[in-house]
Amino acid sequence: MSACPLPLQPDPDILKSLRDEIAGLRIAMANRACIEQAKGILMARHQVDESTAFAILRRWSMASNVKVNGLATALIRLSVRGTLMTSTCDALDVVSRELRHMSSPRFRA
Repeated sequence: MSACPLPLQPDPDILKSLRDEIAGLRIAMANRACIEQAKGILMARHQVDESTAFAILRRWSMASNVKVNGLATALIRLSVRGTLMTSTCDALDVVSRELRHMSSPRFRA
């Protein structure tokens, strides 16, 4: 009769590393979903293809020095509120104002 082996004790450093990786992947998945939704809004609103919609987001990101995910979040919020403009330039102005609003201390409270 063989003895039952003792359960292995996981290495705390490996566990922490895996937990950090899982947290990072969850954030990346949430960001990706936001960006995909924003691309869909741009595609529908401006009759462009997926790569053009992403190029618009990327260009806005560089012009405003804001991460693509931040722009995507603002675009979604504006779309839900029905305040998204029909022209790309107007939309960029509105999104920029929304980003300033979202970064204000009053919005974070």
